[in-house]
Amino acid sequence: MAWDFESNNAQAFDAGDLTILDGLSQLAIHSNCWLEDNTRRGHVLGKWETNDFVRLFFETTGVNGKLRIPKLFVMIGGVPVRAEGDADDSFPYQTWCKLGGNFKTNDAAGIEVRIDGVLKGTGSTTAYSGGQTLANIASHLYLAKQSGSPSAVWDGRIGETAFWNVFLEKFEWDALAA
Repeated sequence: MAWDFESNNAQAFDAGDLTILDGLSQLAIHSNCWLEDNTRRGHVLGKWETNDFVRLFFETTGVNGKLRIPKLFVMIGGVPVRAEGDADDSFPYQTWCKLGGNFKTNDAAGIEVRIDGVLKGTGSTTAYSGGQTLANIASHLYLAKQSGSPSAVWDGRIGETAFWNVFLEKFEWDALAA
């Protein structure tokens, strides 16, 4: 089953107050998605508070005004970290793809973003060297938008979305992409 979201009427799915991220120092996120409108920012998922959040999304670039850069963005205690692809990354448009990301604290390459299993970007999480973990970072987890605000909504379809409390290895991403 896939949900079909329309950005023009701010459709999204509110999964409620999920505590599945609480206390985690590592996680993996994977979602099957289909992008309809590639000219605006679109969030596949978001769990947002002022100083703590997890967001998986695509950003517009100056290159042809298209959504091209996949991003995983995490903030704990007001300290942000991110992994993002290059401006040359061309996100699949009007076809199914598999978007994913890894996160673990205190690692030089502790945050990753992937499309169809292919690593598109990494970032350091050494800013979290003191044992920080994700807290109940928001009252709601949203599919197809970043927060309770109607901004940055997804325009397209989202199928299976999953979270794991581990940092997935390359062979596991390869299996998910198959």
